[in-house]
Amino acid sequence: MKKTKGNETTKKILNREAPLLDDYIFKRTFTKEGTEPLLRDFLEAVLEKKITKVDVKNNEIPKDKIEEKASVLDI
Repeated sequence: MKKTKGNETTKKILNREAPLLDDYIFKRTFTKEGTEPLLRDFLEAVLEKKITKVDVKNNEIPKDKIEEKASVLDI
């Protein structure tokens, strides 16, 4: 299997001390506006496929009533 080389920014982010497997850290790192190129590089490295466009959508489902719990879709 051929390994895909990510850019230097992606390598620096992935080598940080903060665990990217933590949901909060992953979301803050890869889904903030302006981080689409970083997310694309990460996905290309993991999937070993060329990705031309990444579009991040809001994955939070708001609660209808105050006593309900909010939901988050992890896709």
